[in-house]
Amino acid sequence: MIVDSLKEFVGQLEDAGELVRIQKPVSVVREVTEIADRCMKSAGGGPALLFEQPVLQNGKIADIPLGINLFGSMRRMEMALGVENLDVIGDRISQLLQTKVPEGIREKLKTLSRVAEIAKFPPKTMKSGKPACQHVILEGSEADVTKLPNITCWPGDGGAYITLPQVISVDPRTGVRNVVSCAGIGTFAFSDALAASQSWSCALARHGRTR
Repeated sequence: MIVDSLKEFVGQLEDAGELVRIQKPVSVVREVTEIADRCMKSAGGGPALLFEQPVLQNGKIADIPLGINLFGSMRRMEMALGVENLDVIGDRISQLLQTKVPEGIREKLKTLSRVAEIAKFPPKTMKSGKPACQHVILEGSEADVTKLPNITCWPGDGGAYITLPQVISVDPRTGVRNVVSCAGIGTFAFSDALAASQSWSCALARHGRTR
């Protein structure tokens, strides 16, 4: 079953016995990652973890729970993608990449179904209302990133940061949109409530600029 939101996915994991809730306060400064590290290195990748009372850098309990290792096993990846086996996704991608110019009527009809599937890939613009990701919009001084349970992983780290960020950029010349979400490409580090620095690999990002 495919779900429409992360909240629904967390509920699905819990129903399947794939989630462990941690109700006691745990600091986002190295404590969360120490627990998660041991969990991820256990057999099968360990369970998904939901820290219900993450303790922020300032010692306060965050208003937002912290989920970690949600996609840390083959089974949970299959649940997220709505398939029984990840090979199903690989086969679909292979078929799309191997699509050739159809020659006969039968081949053209087969190609139409693939074209219809590809047409669903681009993001859609809503004609009315707001998408779920924009139900809460914080601007100006209210956009305080220190209220988020961003983790500090290792001793000596410069501060809290987000790995695997979803970075959406638009080329100023062509208008082409680029979405980056991959290990090693991007990291956001937070210096204060309203400032963040970004580090990513220009070799892997379409809109990266080198000098």
